[in-house]
Parts: sequence; structure tokens; C-alpha cells
Amino acid sequence: MSSLLDYSLLIVRNLNLGVGQCVEIVTPLECKELAEALRDVLVRSFVNVSITYNNECDEYYLAKGDDYYDKLIESQFVRISVISSFTEPKSKNYLETQSMKVRNYLYSSHSQRTVVAYQNEIWAKRLGITYLELKNRIIDMALRGNPLSKHIDDLYNCDIKYARIKSSIGTNLYMEFTDGFIFNDGFIKTENGIPFKANIPCLEIFTSPIKTSLRGHVEGSKPVYINGRIIRRFSIDFIDGEIVSSVGLDSLLNDPSLFYCGELGIAYYSDFLFYNTLLDENLSTHIALGNSYYMGVKKKERGKLNSSQHHIDLPIDDGTIEISFYDKDDNLKAVFKNSGLVVYDN
Repeated sequence: MSSLLDYSLLIVRNLNLGVGQCVEIVTPLECKELAEALRDVLVRSFVNVSITYNNECDEYYLAKGDDYYDKLIESQFVRISVISSFTEPKSKNYLETQSMKVRNYLYSSHSQRTVVAYQNEIWAKRLGITYLELKNRIIDMALRGNPLSKHIDDLYNCDIKYARIKSSIGTNLYMEFTDGFIFNDGFIKTENGIPFKANIPCLEIFTSPIKTSLRGHVEGSKPVYINGRIIRRFSIDFIDGEIVSSVGLDSLLNDPSLFYCGELGIAYYSDFLFYNTLLDENLSTHIALGNSYYMGVKKKERGKLNSSQHHIDLPIDDGTIEISFYDKDDNLKAVFKNSGLVVYDN
């Protein structure tokens, strides 16, 4: 059985920190155990560490004003964001100001960053399992190697142009990709070429489709936990990349950029449901509405992708997903199913 120390070491290793680099751990109070374990590992690595609890009162954040974050940004700080379902940040000051101030810095690849999951008592009870069982599930999942990483080069060599995605519950979707794209398995590089893993765990490979290319129907396969509420069922219809009708998503589609797809993520299916986006997206093939990730897409092609301040992952696999990949000459190049990936040599 894996330990909290194993998990903490994995998180730190995947950030490739430099000596003296500053790290801010942002976490709910319920995940204090992980935050303190991370701090202990980081301090031993000669790293400067601070912990910010994102469900403290507003007054806590008023002390961390612009000067505080200006200094952190100047030092090229790293953020470890701990997420835990069924906890609600209480500080509007943090959510609406501090996080937005830092967002552009973090997502412009000036430094490393990562998002990790950790359990809490309420979350475990909602799932009908013990706190320890949830802890072990999360840590064991994080320490598992990505089984799809080995296929990235094979898919790249297929010179894929488009895909058709089908499932037994009704998904029938077409999407196109940029020239020379590469699937990514979660590793990103900073401007200075330092590799880091942005999400832990990461058992998927993903890419961004051309914004205007999607057409067809998508049927949701699992409930989705978003912003403190559960969406039990959803479906979407796309024409020329844009959502023209949907069921179950009206409360989310509050920005024009969310009417376009930003990601196709491929993962092996499990019927276990965490009610946590970071974990559930690694247990089901999914699409995401909103922002596209540039990793693996050539600079001259990035204008074809969707841009947004939002990114909402939606599972579309019920265990029967079939993704057929074709080249520009309509030759079938590869097929992904939960039984595995088959690459055709033609």
C-alpha cells in the first residue's frame, strides 16, 4: 500500500524544482495533512514554502495583497493546487482577485505548476467508502504509470487528420486536428525548457481539435461534479464546431467560448465515480468545453484552437467508446477501444 510520503515525493519530483525556488501550496483546510507533508519534503529540498488555505475567511487574504503576489511572481514561484470535492472555498476575495492576478502568470509557462487531488471525510462519506479507502484510491491512482504514454509516437507517425468517435449510448462525433499535432501525456515545459506534470494523477493522453471542426452528437456517460453541484445527465449537438443544442448544461454555458470544444482526452474506462473532475477525467475518454491546450500543437496552427478562461471536462465513455483516426486521404490509421489501441500500417 502506498503512503502519503510516496505521494508527496511523486508530486515534488514531477515539478523539477530548482534550489531556492519559492512554492505556494494552495489547499482546503481539510487537506492540511497533504499540505504539511509536501512542505516537509520541499523544505528538505532547500525550497522556500508557504501554505495558503483557500477556505479561510476573507480577512486572511487581505493580508496577502498585491505586494505579496508581486514578489512571488518576481521570484518565478511555483504553485501546487490541492483540490478536494465537497469543500467550498469561503473567500470571495481569493477567488475573484488573487487567483485571477496569478492566473496569467501561471498559465503563460513562466514556471512550473501542478494540480493534485486529496480526500476529505465528507467526500468519502458521499462515496460510501472510508476516508482511508479514498486516500488509498487517490494515491495508488497517482502512482500508477500512464498506460497510454507509449502510444504517443505511434499516433504521431500516423499523420492523423480527423477522428470519428462513437459509443453505444449515442455519441457520434467528428473532429479534425491541426497539421503535425502530437498527443500529450501531461508533461509541459516552461519557457526555459523545464518539464513538469501539470496534473497528478494523469492517466490520459490529450490534444486539442480545430475549433470549428466538430459536428455530430455527444452523449454524456457519467455524472459530472462542477462548482459544487452534480450534473447527472448531459448531451450536446455540434455544427461547425459550435454547440447548437444541449441538455443539462444550461447553467454552465454562460460564456460564448464554452460553446466550442477545447480538448479530446483519451483514457481507459472505469465505472468507479469519484465526483472529482481531475480523477474522473482519467477514468473515461472525454471532451472539454472551453480552453484548448497548446502543448503538442505547432505555433502557426494555434489560431485554429479555441481560447477561453474556462475549461470544463465532460466524460463521454460508458466502456464502449470507439475512436477511429484517419489521415487526410481518408485511410484508417488507428482505432482506440478500451481493449487497447490498434495502429494500422497502410
